[in-house]
Amino acid sequence: MYLPAEGDPVVGIVDDRGEAYRVELPGAPFPGLLGVLSFDGATKRNRPNLQIGDAVYCQVAAANPNVEPQLTCASEGKGWMTGEARFGKLAKDKTTCIVRCSPKLCAVLETTHPLLPALRRHFGGDDDGGGGGFKLAIGANGAVWIRAAKTLDTTCIANAILNADKLDDPTEVPPMVDRLVAAVNADHTIAGRFAATT
Repeated sequence: MYLPAEGDPVVGIVDDRGEAYRVELPGAPFPGLLGVLSFDGATKRNRPNLQIGDAVYCQVAAANPNVEPQLTCASEGKGWMTGEARFGKLAKDKTTCIVRCSPKLCAVLETTHPLLPALRRHFGGDDDGGGGGFKLAIGANGAVWIRAAKTLDTTCIANAILNADKLDDPTEVPPMVDRLVAAVNADHTIAGRFAATT
């Protein structure tokens, strides 16, 4: 279980709208509340219009074990309309997905864990998903949003994250990624050859 703490980045899903958005936080005992103006540069007339089911990357602004945590997407002064802000609505299309893993893995994924370097060897560096590479939003709550250039890449990265979460020895992660990518590429090649002959 994930217990929200002030300053934590989290990935959630909007499940209600009103004076504030109620955001389901996978792994947490309570949903969070995200104010409709809790975005850099948002005003009453000019603000994001999140819909039920939208994924959002935000930060815990206030947390108490017995009440819903307060969330915010305002942190760096980069307006929500520029697309440069770290927090905000996450894209949702065929090249994106959200996977759930342990908060323990998420805590080290961007620092000491070998998974991201192993993935970058195969898929390139962080990107907007349009020209190779991949992009992640890693939540302390154990939810990870993934976007890659192709649906197949997104699926492969998602499986690599889930597999890495089950491995106790980090040195096993790079070979696991190599095997996974090779298997996915082999299956895709065989499927392509079959489609070409039918």
